[in-house]
Amino acid sequence: MVVLLLLLQLAAPGALSPEATSREGAEALRVQSAVLAASGDTTGAIAALDASLSGGWKSPQALLALGRIHLAQGEAGAAVLALERAARLAPADVDIATARNAAYALARQAPPNVPPPFVASRAVTSRIGAGLLVVLALTLYLGTLLLGAFWRRQRHRRPAPLAGWAALGLAPLALGALILAGLALWDAGQPRAVALVTVDVRERPAPEAAGAGAIRAGEVVDVGETRGLWRHVETGNAEGWVPARAVERL
Repeated sequence: MVVLLLLLQLAAPGALSPEATSREGAEALRVQSAVLAASGDTTGAIAALDASLSGGWKSPQALLALGRIHLAQGEAGAAVLALERAARLAPADVDIATARNAAYALARQAPPNVPPPFVASRAVTSRIGAGLLVVLALTLYLGTLLLGAFWRRQRHRRPAPLAGWAALGLAPLALGALILAGLALWDAGQPRAVALVTVDVRERPAPEAAGAGAIRAGEVVDVGETRGLWRHVETGNAEGWVPARAVERL
């Protein structure tokens, strides 16, 4: 029951969905940004890409283009943010993976290791969308239950071996789909952010508070609550408060 509730939450409109009604407009803005970048207008290109990504449709190619511009300008934090987002949408894209590694190298950070099950989950959701993955998982799961129940009811009356074999065949597919959908939900719920700039971490949400370390531009951190203009962050080397504008959620 808990698994079903979580999957229904993931299937809610807009949850993790890579599709949006503004896709055509977003793609047109991405093409326009390429023209602007080719003419040397990087400010206009960034503005066009930001506008392209502001709607529901998140294009990995737009994020790749944005990350490359920030890379060329030496902006490690913004480059890591854009390319990490792109890698989550298209984990198998070689160009994105290469640019992502370059962004982390610019930030002097090691790229976070992504376990293979999460790579598989991201690859599936990037192809069919998380919503369709959840519908598929629920359909397979309920189909397995119904076939199994039908087989159990009929086995003492009129044997239905096909229903039993069909339930056995669907069971591993349903389990795999449920696992992938659950991983997608867990992955999306992780409170991860990227430091846009190098900033000192404070023990309290106040500029006069004692220092508790620092985070570097491009560093991936865990984020917590927000208090006013401050946000709680945690890394392997520091824990405390930084200006909220210094980090941005993935």
